[in-house]
Amino acid sequence: MPALRYIGPGGEVPSRLNSLGWTLVEHAKAADAMVIETYDNQDQDYRKRLEGTITLVRSALDEIAVSQVKTLIIVTDQSSTTGERRKGVDTTHLHGACPDGIHGFGSLTAETLGRIAAQQGVNTRILRLHNLGDDDRIQLLEQGLKKNTTNSIYEVMTFSA
Repeated sequence: MPALRYIGPGGEVPSRLNSLGWTLVEHAKAADAMVIETYDNQDQDYRKRLEGTITLVRSALDEIAVSQVKTLIIVTDQSSTTGERRKGVDTTHLHGACPDGIHGFGSLTAETLGRIAAQQGVNTRILRLHNLGDDDRIQLLEQGLKKNTTNSIYEVMTFSA
């Protein structure tokens, strides 16, 4: 069974991945892949609010630096792109960063930190998910974990219900 290091709020995702054949491990040193599931904890203190995004990814990168992880998936929402667009930017342009508040900045930073893992040779995928149920989220995670070969070592993919 492949080993998976999961970092995030828990819930249905890690238990379902375990039932799909992934052995959950406590440290990236023992993992083949890592999933970081970011979240908005809605804290009023902006520093604490970023614990669900930047802090999670930063601590995961510390683990990745001393591990043999081959695949990293960062699950986030679309708050890095749903904020107010800069003047003069076409509203149909989907590639620009438009953070929606402090959480959006945290998500954008988490996505950017994912590039560090890619620079270390880890196949990194960012999944921006919006209004998806657990079944759809887990299916996308499972597909991402199975997909070992790709044209790019760093991909950002957006999925909505």
